[in-house]
Amino acid sequence: LPTLRGRACFARVLGAGQARRSNGVVLHWIQNGLTGNRYGIAAKASTGTAVTRNRVRRWARELLRRWDARLAPGYDVVVIARSREAAEDYWQFADHLAHTLLKAELAQPGELS
Repeated sequence: LPTLRGRACFARVLGAGQARRSNGVVLHWIQNGLTGNRYGIAAKASTGTAVTRNRVRRWARELLRRWDARLAPGYDVVVIARSREAAEDYWQFADHLAHTLLKAELAQPGELS
């Protein structure tokens, strides 16, 4: 999974990109001029302990890896887990992330499962 690295990359997406949110999951994205997507994943301290934040990041990484081929290409995407609600259950988190990707129009209905 191609990733965004460094504070400058995250700051560019968060500062100049668009954003959508769904129940504790926030998605920021901006076009990158490349043929593929790059992803950044973060979890705020309000999500829970370090163990919980790492778990949520692993969930997001796995879901994005699975869905990458079905998402619109050419974007830098940052996923941020912001609340404990996002970390309660894998399937709930997957639903929130899928819903956010649909709201951002980076995926088509029925493609993410």
